[in-house]
Amino acid sequence: MSPIKCPLFFCTVLAMINTIISCGSPVGTSSEQRESSTPLTTASPLPQNSTKIPSATPAPSASPTFAEQVFTLTNAYRLANGAEPLLLNSELNAAAQAFAESMATLQFFDHTAPDGSTPGDRMAAAGYNGWTWGENIAYGYNTPDQVMKGWINSSGHRANILSKNYKDIGIGYTVSNKAGNTAYWVQDFGAN
Repeated sequence: MSPIKCPLFFCTVLAMINTIISCGSPVGTSSEQRESSTPLTTASPLPQNSTKIPSATPAPSASPTFAEQVFTLTNAYRLANGAEPLLLNSELNAAAQAFAESMATLQFFDHTAPDGSTPGDRMAAAGYNGWTWGENIAYGYNTPDQVMKGWINSSGHRANILSKNYKDIGIGYTVSNKAGNTAYWVQDFGAN
């Protein structure tokens, strides 16, 4: 497995009271790959049995979309590390897809949108009534395998992916023509 060459950005946010607990941006290369995560809680790091991502298995009748591949890879990684698989949720999918498209169209990269909305705001607006939520975002990764490796190699993103508090997931993916065909990725997590 080759190392991910990108600066990692993460924010841990206590969403229920919208208090930023910590932010960090370790020094990295000038690569155009970025990630950011917003988990609900600051639970201690979860033990991992493996840092390898099992390969996605394509659907038998058609090639899966990139979002479907991220869903498959996410659940394979959860299962390999003792966590239950997440359920794909249409409201979270809508929120994640709309946010990926918004970041690509408006050329920003942040959990807080230019209109001031937070991940929890966007999930609620899409009709998701969860008691907990988290979000991973990334850009510049060309494939589901690459973005999953980037997220898994970051403790904040990995914590979201493996959190036993989450039961549902939605995934967004789009490519921006404005930014030289840059891919934008969103994972929205929740439980209701």
